[in-house]
Amino acid sequence: MIHALMASDQSRRGSASESKKSKKSKLLGREVKIYECELCEAVVGAEDKAIECEICKEWFHAGCVDLTDNEYEVLSTHKIGTIHWYCATCNVKSVELLRLVFGLQDRLQKSEREIESLKRETHAKFSKLDSEYEAVREDLKTLNQKIDDGLKQCKVDSDKLVKSIQHQTRNEIKEEIEEVKATSLADIMKEEMEKSLGNMASEIDSVKCNLNETRAKADEQRDKESRRNNVVLYKVPESNADRAEDRIKEDISFCLKLFNNGLQVGMSDEDLLQVFRLGRRGENDDAPRPLLVHLASYTLKNLIMESLYKLKHAVSQFKRVIVSHDMTKTEREECKKLVEDARSMAAQDTSGEYLYRVRGAPGKMKIIKLRIRP
Repeated sequence: MIHALMASDQSRRGSASESKKSKKSKLLGREVKIYECELCEAVVGAEDKAIECEICKEWFHAGCVDLTDNEYEVLSTHKIGTIHWYCATCNVKSVELLRLVFGLQDRLQKSEREIESLKRETHAKFSKLDSEYEAVREDLKTLNQKIDDGLKQCKVDSDKLVKSIQHQTRNEIKEEIEEVKATSLADIMKEEMEKSLGNMASEIDSVKCNLNETRAKADEQRDKESRRNNVVLYKVPESNADRAEDRIKEDISFCLKLFNNGLQVGMSDEDLLQVFRLGRRGENDDAPRPLLVHLASYTLKNLIMESLYKLKHAVSQFKRVIVSHDMTKTEREECKKLVEDARSMAAQDTSGEYLYRVRGAPGKMKIIKLRIRP
């Protein structure tokens, strides 16, 4: 079977006559090498019309492979690389190889297109998250400004109210004194003053209470904002190094391995602004202290929290690690109460078919009911 393919202009002579001439010269030099036809197994003579397969390098008589004289002449007079000839066995294998190569090329191009599409989608999602984050920051900034303005106005209003009450009380006392000059002035003055001062103190306490509540809400909001980019890691092994600097380096190294290898988020040292242990060292030797991680952006924190499901399939070093939000005191108390309520609901459910769990971000937590898989 003949394959004609365009190739380089390397010198080639496919006829047996020229090949046998080179073999004959070697024979005179005492180097004898005999070729046999792969089909009929007869010796290929120097004057025989024969051709060599370019893949398996076996020789074949032209008649054994059904080559006409014209075909043989074309093959024998062309240079190597312009026309190729393969035996029947090698021809089948070369066709299969070409199909495999073309198939792999198609799959490679398809994979490259899919990767490029994923890159564009990922870039779009990151851009969207950044824009949403900036919008939230602006909203919080506006809210903080309103809270500060409200506190200032509340203080001004409370001062005005106190002065107004004091002035009104003084006027009422003066009027009462003028009306009851004939009676026991000292008793009446004492009674009315105590009454007026009591009312005034009650109103002042009410104003102070409202002011304290406003301040507490503002402090809570600022505390939430300061913890917004934080996560807390539990059950992270604690280093026994003597120097605090060495212990911190080991904690940073563990965090990078957890986020990059366990959660596959993709972080660098610059993304970890601060890493430190909560509580005093040595207070509880039974369990390592919680590890607080302050991240460079809220986007990174979201990626970590959304990738926590990957811990189920992570190596044993990371499976036992618990990752949670850095909650304020109010949020922790709310979470603790919800957990107690969930336990109470589980105890009252005698069917044994459901689990009660607390889920949601800080400030938006709720109890959900989950069916137990059989």
